[in-house]
Amino acid sequence: MNLVLEGLKERREAARLRHAEISSRHQAITALLNSATAEFNVWNAAYSCELKEQEKRDQLEAEEKAKQPTLPGTTITSEPEPDAPTPVVCESAPEAHQESVNQTAIVRDALRLRPSGMTPADLWKAHKEEISSRPYLYSILKRMRDKDEVALRRGKYVLKPKPSEVRPEAVTEVQTIQ
Repeated sequence: MNLVLEGLKERREAARLRHAEISSRHQAITALLNSATAEFNVWNAAYSCELKEQEKRDQLEAEEKAKQPTLPGTTITSEPEPDAPTPVVCESAPEAHQESVNQTAIVRDALRLRPSGMTPADLWKAHKEEISSRPYLYSILKRMRDKDEVALRRGKYVLKPKPSEVRPEAVTEVQTIQ
């Protein structure tokens, strides 16, 4: 029986050494794969950014050509392109919302116009062109709730009046009768 144990022990040791060698090669290949993936992601992002910028430049060039009046018998020469490429800045913000719009004020005004309140879905339907995204609308509503500007009643957001907005004639005194 010692011979069987000795044979198994030798085979186990050979398998352990083979496993360790292959495991170290696997780790090295995984590290190479990770670095290649990271390099690909960087170059892919740069390519897609440059592609978007090139599409914008082509679109602007087509718009400029469409704006230029052409008379029969005349030729219009375009300016020569500069030798140095223009630097490309990739922007992550959508073009529609580059101007500064106070989206909180939009929500506040919408709630002011509807004293009975509005659901987030109603707000989104009414102002999806002005508000950048639906999750941001919920963020605005949460911020307004935290600042105690709005109240949530039966699923509708209602604008709370500021103390300066309360009319003095609406406030009545409470008299106690003895």
